[in-house]
Amino acid sequence: IIGSDQHCLTFLQQLLEMIQERVNYTQRHHGPPWPAGRTLRERVGSCRDLAVLMIECCRCIGLPARFVSGYHLVEPKPDRYDLHAWAEVYLPGAGWRGFDPSGIGAVDERYIPLASSSNPELTAAVSGSFSGPPGVVSEFSWQIEAAELSLKQP
Repeated sequence: IIGSDQHCLTFLQQLLEMIQERVNYTQRHHGPPWPAGRTLRERVGSCRDLAVLMIECCRCIGLPARFVSGYHLVEPKPDRYDLHAWAEVYLPGAGWRGFDPSGIGAVDERYIPLASSSNPELTAAVSGSFSGPPGVVSEFSWQIEAAELSLKQP
């Protein structure tokens, strides 16, 4: 791996830093992830855009990588949690490890994965369709609650 003394973790840390320095994070709640080229060209992207960029960079040098969709429990707790996305990279001898180019870098216990795939489109939390007579309206709502459990014994 060029520029990393043949160490995967060194390369991944450098890659995270480069993405965070060169691409501005923005929230974007609708639409599929952008291709890596668009994110680089526009120098801005959502968490899923930055995850795709990191995945493509890893794949270009032979590191297997996949897209993960889930939740990141941040402090302070927001009024409402939105889906979050990050990348997982397969490290020989260590397995799949998460990296968040739009967040703290290495994924920790405050991340809750829901779905992972080599294809980001297959990680949608909700998908489907509705058909019916004209004028019929469909509505969907949801609520996410997250709480930390204490490991202390009573």
